[in-house]
Amino acid sequence: MFGSTVLEVIAGMAFCYFSVSLIVSSVNEAIASFFKLRANTLLDAVKDMLNDPQMGGLALALYNHARVNPLGDGKATTAAELKYKPAYIPSRQFASALLDILRQSQQQNAVADLTDTIADPQLRTFLAGVLREAQGEEARVVAGLAQWFDHSMERVSGRYKQRQQIITFFVALTLAAVLNVDSLYLFHTLWTNGSIKPELYQNASADNAVQAIQNLSNLPLGWTDTRLASIHHVGTILLMLCGWGVTALAAMFGAPFWFDLLQKLIVLRGNGAKPDLAQPAADQTVAVQRIPAPPQPVAPGVIDGSAQ
Repeated sequence: MFGSTVLEVIAGMAFCYFSVSLIVSSVNEAIASFFKLRANTLLDAVKDMLNDPQMGGLALALYNHARVNPLGDGKATTAAELKYKPAYIPSRQFASALLDILRQSQQQNAVADLTDTIADPQLRTFLAGVLREAQGEEARVVAGLAQWFDHSMERVSGRYKQRQQIITFFVALTLAAVLNVDSLYLFHTLWTNGSIKPELYQNASADNAVQAIQNLSNLPLGWTDTRLASIHHVGTILLMLCGWGVTALAAMFGAPFWFDLLQKLIVLRGNGAKPDLAQPAADQTVAVQRIPAPPQPVAPGVIDGSAQ
């Protein structure tokens, strides 16, 4: 025993939320992969940067360039013809490719005059400023364009993370309803009937969604006969909906948060050293660059570090 009922209840709730968050993280990854959310987010960001919403100019040329899209065939004439869209573009590769495209379009190597044929006035003004600051030095031009890309991706990453948080909430809410992961009922049960068996904490795996489902089956949750009978009462239904909502909100903190808390509580149990469990990577690390995506922290210029 913890020596405190409060700590016992907190540990039980953290154990539940960790398991739910781990399952939700896996589902989110599957959704992002199936719908190519990272690659599409990156593509939209590049179109916005180059003021090419229809992807008929610089954005299309960029995605046909081998530096940016090495797995593409370079023959696409529209966005729909792109057979492959990367989820990751290194900033210097973006800068070098854009510089190559501008040179090819004007059939010249002079860095200072590369903006002469750019139709979009806003983009032309910006690139002219980059060239002016670089004072004609190609290395400085590449560095300036790379910095522009990095800053743009940071903003996109924030938007992507917000969208992923919304997806996380609804995935967690659906999971809570399907499995009846009612936080209010769980809290009441743990408070009145005791805590979870200590052995279950030792089974907590930082990266195993299947184990997480098994963990939930060991908790006082699910659609038992008693719980099914109670849904005929309006008050019980409202409390159940609130309990599901609390579970969904808790899942938005992510598996790493609950995993860390659970490990600290295991130490407080006073049963010796905490188990040697691998730390789960930060999830929902989303977007095109430095986006916070389960399960691996992201490198600059990447939604998740893998092409989708």
